[in-house]
Amino acid sequence: LHIRSSRDGGVVARRVDLDTEHETLVQIDGRSGGLVDALELHIRSSRDGKVRVESFGGTGGKRFSIVVPEDHRFFAFKGGSGGHLHNIAAYALPTPPAAPAAPAQ
Repeated sequence: LHIRSSRDGGVVARRVDLDTEHETLVQIDGRSGGLVDALELHIRSSRDGKVRVESFGGTGGKRFSIVVPEDHRFFAFKGGSGGHLHNIAAYALPTPPAAPAAPAQ
């Protein structure tokens, strides 16, 4: 995921990498008005259960929150843009059931 944000007229670009085997996006918080002004990505590790937060943007607009249901996994973003991000949505799919354990031999 590559996000660019403008701060004081300059552009800051950051890349957020997910270890897709052990990390999942569980919540997206942000602020928006006419444009999406800020995003916070909440990423949970399956190794230790800790959540890290990657924050981008400013303080304008009203707060919003997108929570991925407990039995789902984040799948994709959707957004409207015209040079700037105007809106954002997230898609989640049901988490597939765990494979049954192999029988003891």
